[in-house]
Amino acid sequence: VLTGKYRDSKVPAGSRATERENLASELKKEYYKKPLEELCQLAEDLNVPPSSIALQWLYHQKAVSSAIIGAKTPDQIMENLKCFNLKFTPEIISKVEMILEKRKALIFQDDAEGILKKHDT
Repeated sequence: VLTGKYRDSKVPAGSRATERENLASELKKEYYKKPLEELCQLAEDLNVPPSSIALQWLYHQKAVSSAIIGAKTPDQIMENLKCFNLKFTPEIISKVEMILEKRKALIFQDDAEGILKKHDT
């Protein structure tokens, strides 16, 4: 998701979402779409791939000792290495944290709506 390939709810051919229907439907939910769009926009503003922001964010988490990047191709490895070109400033960290907080709120809203729908029927 953080590669940006699912931006705008698009499901590229050959991606995991083409093989997993539940993943494709999850990607259409607001708690994926809105934060992903904001993260991709931040990446564009910083002139880096979204994965660079994700990897740098992980690198700056005290509870994370390593990250498994799951690259399938040499090009994906090269793309992930671009994260070291990004100076992850407190301002960027704050923007990412704000996106994550909004995502939590959207997940809570989605859960609450689902519970309400269950009890309305």
